[in-house]
Parts: sequence; C-alpha cells; structure tokens
Amino acid sequence: MPKERSPTNPQPLLICGASTRAAAFSALRAGIGPVCADLFADTDLARAATVVRIPRYPDDIAATVAQLPPADWLYTGALENFPQTVADIAAQRTLLGNSPATLARVRDPLALSHHLQEQDFPVLQVRAHRDQPEPDGTWVCKPLFSAGGTRIRRWNIAAAVSLLRHPPVYFQRRADGEAYSALFMAFPSGAELIGITRQLVGVAEFHATPFAYCGSIGPTTLPYAVERQIQEMGQTIAQFGEMRGLFGCDFLCDGATAWLTEVNPRYTASVEVFERCWDLPLLGWHCQVCRADAASAETEKTTRDDFRRQVAVSRVEQTGVAAKAIVFAPNAYAVPDLESRFAVSPLPWSPQIADIPAPGSTVEAGHPICTVFADGANDDDGFAQLVNLSKAIY
Repeated sequence: MPKERSPTNPQPLLICGASTRAAAFSALRAGIGPVCADLFADTDLARAATVVRIPRYPDDIAATVAQLPPADWLYTGALENFPQTVADIAAQRTLLGNSPATLARVRDPLALSHHLQEQDFPVLQVRAHRDQPEPDGTWVCKPLFSAGGTRIRRWNIAAAVSLLRHPPVYFQRRADGEAYSALFMAFPSGAELIGITRQLVGVAEFHATPFAYCGSIGPTTLPYAVERQIQEMGQTIAQFGEMRGLFGCDFLCDGATAWLTEVNPRYTASVEVFERCWDLPLLGWHCQVCRADAASAETEKTTRDDFRRQVAVSRVEQTGVAAKAIVFAPNAYAVPDLESRFAVSPLPWSPQIADIPAPGSTVEAGHPICTVFADGANDDDGFAQLVNLSKAIY
C-alpha cells in the first residue's frame, strides 16, 4: 500500500482535463500539491486539492485555467483531442507533457499505422472515413476524437445507417484477443516499458456499454516475446512522436501477438494501479523527465537508469495486484451518501471508492457514478472484489 507523503514541492502543479482526480492523487503520492480544473469537482477531489469546475468542456477550458495561479501544468484524458487548447494553455504555462505537434502525429491512426508497418510491426488494418469497408461486422468504427472507448461501434448495417450523425471517424480491422494496456515513460533517449495491466472493457457487472473502458487490473505479465514486441513498439512510437513522460498503448493480445488499438499520449487511467501496487510515485518521475530536456546526456542516463532500477525492484517485490473499476449508471441515479457504504481508508489516496459525486446530485444514465478499488491476490481475485464492491453502489 502506498505510503503517505506530505506535499514537499512548493511549486503547485496544475492538472486539467475531463476528470483530474486520479492524477491529483498521483501528485499527492509524489509530494506535489495539485490544483485542478475539470468537469466534475467531485467531493473527494475537493477535499484533497484545490479544484475549479469547467462550465463547458472543452470550450471554457482555456478561460478557466487563465484564472488560476501560475504553475506548470499537465493534461489528462480527452484533452489530447484538442491540440489547439493545449497550445493556448502551453503558450502561458510550462507544459509537462506532450506537445500539440506530438499529439497530431501519434493521434493520426493512418500515419501511425503506416509508420509501424514500415518498421515491420504487426498492425491492424485501418481506413479513413472516405474509404468505408463493407459493413460486415469485421471492422470497428472509431471516432477520431474520443477517449475511454466512447462511441466505438462494430461496423455493421446499423452503424452505417447512423454514421452521418457521428463526428469524424476511421475504421479499424477487428481482432481476437484480451484487452491490455502498456504504460511507458518516454525519456529524451528512449522509452521504458513500466508494465502492463489487464483492461476491463464493456463489463456488464459495471453497466458499461460495449467497448467502453471501465477499469484496470495489474500489473500483469504476458509471454516474453509479446512483452518484447510491446517494448519495441512503444520505443518506436515514442521516437515517431518525440514523446516525453508518461504515455500508454492499448492492445488486444491473442497470446502470440499484441495488436495496437490506440495510443494515449498522456497520463493514463492505469497509472494509479501501478502506484497503488508498487508504491512508486510515477507522476513525480513524469514531471522530472518532462523538465529534463536541457539536462546533459550523462544526467539523463543516470535518471533513466535509476528509474529502470526502481521499476525492476517493484516488479520483483510485487505480491498481488491492484484493481479499479468505473461503475456506470444504467438508469438515472440519485446519489446517496456513497462514502458511508465503504471502509474509510487511512490514506485518502488508497481508497475503496473515489470520484465521488455529491450526495443529492443525479448521474444521468450511461454516465460514470464513481470508481471502486481493491487489492487482490491475483487478477481473478481482484475482479471478484470489484464486482462485490460495485454492488454497494445500488
């Protein structure tokens, strides 16, 4: 279980995105005081950090952030879809993360797929919006600008009929396999694979829609050859996009091959799973790496070697897994006092429940209610505990 660390960095860190609670708790683990701007301003986040609610997302992000005190900043999920907003804020504050130019490169599925093919990696076939495949169910239709698996659909007749009502899309060939996510740290000299988590996608017990991300369990392991392929692919992607700091790659793995489905060029949902299991302040490392571009090659090598050693020790000492699940509302949900239904954690950043909406508020059908956490002996145990915890929501 992570140890408590009081904020030791006198310089605050601004965290901006649709939801910032996870990254804010990661900042606290690293001894950094977070200042947050997001859509929800959930009750547990408001107790742990300074937080302001963004009235309209993404239209009001830049204006909301402009009112906050000077601080370096980073973005969380979905803001990678708005590179101009990232550029506007980065013009006023030091960005600890990937630049708009990097976002344009690694979030272009056709360009990235072409580059990986040139490097002889196995890739899923992709097609542009104008190059529609037959709607026979062997493809998925994916928005160009989305996060968390929202609005992904199997490409069939029904999807083809409704295509005009959706934002710009592309098509990706379907593949068999289990869903995993790999987490990396990109240094100026290359990327380090931190580890792999099992992804929970479209799980009925959590009322998630098909393709919707609803949790992570891990760290876990895959066959050596597959992990080596993932490491090499992450290194190639980092070089292609000139990436810095934390980033994630989502895969489908059939046991022999990892098929890349998406790149998340920022702090990802699985970071807190690693931190919870390993007591390794990954966001602190992220900030250090993003500030180190001007460091000498020798200093950068020392930092990277130290990081690699700490990750290796964490893997060896790991005795179980950490697990998280996002619980969605199948119908309109009147929020009770959820915290009274769960054990109180001695550490606010190692909770049983997080992302807690205010009692008396209403969560619309299909929207996330909260996140539950468990520590298990293995993947199956962690998942079973998550299911039991989710039952306390209703």
